[in-house]
Amino acid sequence: MIICIDVHYRDDFAQVAGVLFKDWTDEEAYKTYTIQTPLAGEYEPGKFYKRELPALLALLREVSEPLDFILVDSYVYLGKDKPGLGVYLYEVLDVKVPVIGLAKNHFRAAEEVEVRLLRGDSSKALFVTAIGCEATWATDRIKEMAGDYRLPNLVKLADQLSKA
Repeated sequence: MIICIDVHYRDDFAQVAGVLFKDWTDEEAYKTYTIQTPLAGEYEPGKFYKRELPALLALLREVSEPLDFILVDSYVYLGKDKPGLGVYLYEVLDVKVPVIGLAKNHFRAAEEVEVRLLRGDSSKALFVTAIGCEATWATDRIKEMAGDYRLPNLVKLADQLSKA
């Protein structure tokens, strides 16, 4: 199973959504999860994981299905040998489940470790980083995902559910 997780912050809580699917080419979600969690703290530049990681872990505790891959709306690495949210998540999960970061916004320091992906007719790239699997392999899987636009449909669904 593959899960795509996204978090949206409100004034006093975080809404976390997970979209579970069986295969990279699936057009429909197998199952969705949404939870609300307390805010873990204020945003700290360069330490985004401190705010996001507790919310992701809270959602993952709700998932009973075994996971093969986790997609996060973030960078796995912020640069060469500079861990980002995905690395911290991978380590907390005892390096058992590969984590793929799919970022919508470019982070200049990560240019060395990211793979740029153009989907559909979009001229705006997605930025892929990974741990536990090769970033180029992960990019090929994201390219295969259903959807005619920049964001794969199931990634967009996670984003929408986190904002609902």
